[in-house]
Amino acid sequence: YALRWFEGLAPQERIERAFSWYSRYMSGFLQHFDAVVTNGPALEKRLKARGVRIDAAMPLGIERGHFSPDLRDDRLRAALLAQCALP
Repeated sequence: YALRWFEGLAPQERIERAFSWYSRYMSGFLQHFDAVVTNGPALEKRLKARGVRIDAAMPLGIERGHFSPDLRDDRLRAALLAQCALP
């Protein structure tokens, strides 16, 4: 987040250098986990550039092939809403 906070106030290299301690901390902390998953390719690229191990990047959002208004089942929707006592 440091890059977001200080972007425009200092060059990126200077920000990265000033907060390199945090990247080292995260790398050490994350070694205790079996997998490190990030929320998309942009963050994966930034963290890898800092030396942080990333095993997978999962973009935010939905898979439109599975979740689309075109696939809506009005009877199923009504039944699920009724089970939740919702209109």
